[in-house]
Amino acid sequence: SDVYKRQLINGKKIVTSGTIQGLVSQLANKDWQDKEYINHFLLTLDYIIDPLVLLKSLINRYQHYSDKKERKNTISAKENSLFIRLRVINVIKKWIELRLNEMKANTDWMKTLLSFLRNLHQEGDNNEKK
Repeated sequence: SDVYKRQLINGKKIVTSGTIQGLVSQLANKDWQDKEYINHFLLTLDYIIDPLVLLKSLINRYQHYSDKKERKNTISAKENSLFIRLRVINVIKKWIELRLNEMKANTDWMKTLLSFLRNLHQEGDNNEKK
């Protein structure tokens, strides 16, 4: 489950501990985003979680908030869903910027990333046709 702990340190909320799911959820949270946390997490993730597991978790988070059946059909719910999906994309973009050269050697990671990007492209094409 998404369990994490934040503390106020020098006037700033800092994630100090959490389950893997809780830490991952904080990467793409609609109410809170700490660019420093994201950078540190992505640069040290090898000590925390397998990169492929993290990528799949982020993709699952994106897809969960893309599932129109589970989302309420209100403007607020749609905005929240869109916001979280955008955060997921931004985290993946930052990860690519920081570590793409290393990740290229991980063929399963690259295949999963490319598949996700193709799906995003198709999703965009389908939205344009509507």
